[in-house]
Amino acid sequence: MIDAHQEAFQTVLRRLLLASLPETMSVLPESVVPESLVELVHIRTETSLPSRYIAEIDICFSPDQMRALFAEADLAWAEVTSPLILIVPVFADGAGTRAWQVTHPWLSLWRGQAEANTGLLRYATLPPTLVNERQIKAEKLLQADRGVLQKAIARTKAAQILWARALVTLKEGEPQLDMQAILFDREGNVIAPVADKVFQGARADYEAQMMAFSQQVAEILAQGWQKANLRKEGVSNTLIAEVSFASHQEWLAKRQSLEALPVINRISTLMLAANNEPENDADNQTSTQVIEGRNAPKPMAKATILIDMNGSVDALRYALTPLGYALSFTDDKAVIR
Repeated sequence: MIDAHQEAFQTVLRRLLLASLPETMSVLPESVVPESLVELVHIRTETSLPSRYIAEIDICFSPDQMRALFAEADLAWAEVTSPLILIVPVFADGAGTRAWQVTHPWLSLWRGQAEANTGLLRYATLPPTLVNERQIKAEKLLQADRGVLQKAIARTKAAQILWARALVTLKEGEPQLDMQAILFDREGNVIAPVADKVFQGARADYEAQMMAFSQQVAEILAQGWQKANLRKEGVSNTLIAEVSFASHQEWLAKRQSLEALPVINRISTLMLAANNEPENDADNQTSTQVIEGRNAPKPMAKATILIDMNGSVDALRYALTPLGYALSFTDDKAVIR
């Protein structure tokens, strides 16, 4: 069990800290005992044999104790998970274009990477079903067709698409493996190129090159997310935003859904206002509504809130997307709609 605690502890360090594991372990106090930081152990499955005990367990560490440990070692860390990223791999060579073949090395390694991921980035893939094959054409995916990307992501709650393409072409009569990864938003617009690589060599080395490329992409994305969402003890990361609502019930529902987001640590209400008339700070007060005429629309009330974030503004923006909300800035003022 001691080995399990140590392995789980190192997994958490790799997930939360930007520094390498050896570098991190060198600055942590030598007296750290991972078992003392454990908050909960959940046994998923277990088997008892005469000579050994086999179990699949989840080990949960205390967030407060882990933060205190990082602060004592003067380490910056990231802890907010990313919005869901849909991985869409596609492969093409002289034999055709494939996106849904179950056993193809390029396609299966991306699906496996999504399943095995233990970092802050959250990945998903579409199952290789006949319905997906017919409705999301591989040839269109190869072109990163915007309409097809929108159709693919509409099947999920993902906020972004990682398009991963491998193409075997001929250059001066010799085959080459051209690999590229690009990040798209939910509307099919390019966010940023992630990586690209061209390999000229024996076909027997293609699988190893594909694996190395997928790991490179995963590391680039993971490090980018960590850097954008680093926390450091004593450094505040806050945002003042305005939220509109039509009723007190809607305000409470919106606040509850926002507070449930991993990227948000705490929300404080600075002001509630109805009909553009401010009221005092009122976490427990209601706003008044004035309706002129039976069919007159309810005037929108507004709340000004202070958001204490665990991550960046971009992390908040992406986290709002699956809720149907959007974050925008008008005249240097943040607005959540």
